Amino acid sequence: MISTSDAILLGSSMYPANDGASWVSKDGSCGCALGRAYLAAGGVVPTDRTVCAADICDIWPWLKAEDVMNEISEMFCGVVGGHLTMDELVDFVASREPAALEATIESPWQRMVRGA
Repeated sequence: MISTSDAILLGSSMYPANDGASWVSKDGSCGCALGRAYLAAGGVVPTDRTVCAADICDIWPWLKAEDVMNEISEMFCGVVGGHLTMDELVDFVASREPAALEATIESPWQRMVRGA
């Protein structure tokens, strides 16, 4: 599975940005940072409703925690407004992804190997 940060970067090169008012446009032609990531990861735009947060969390369950989706959405508005770059948003997401967090936590095995 593609990481959220990689999907945001990929999606930003594949689809135009919307104004941040919705995850993905009804026709699937544009979206916010997470909406474009959803599309880039193979997410499908339902015919009977709009893409919702639950659809995105089906791909990346870690986004359910701690209002991360809202933080990313607010940062995307900063990108649209010219106050942040997409790279800054991607770096933020990469720092919060489970793999990044796990890499900063030393396991008991790692402590034993280094002799602590």
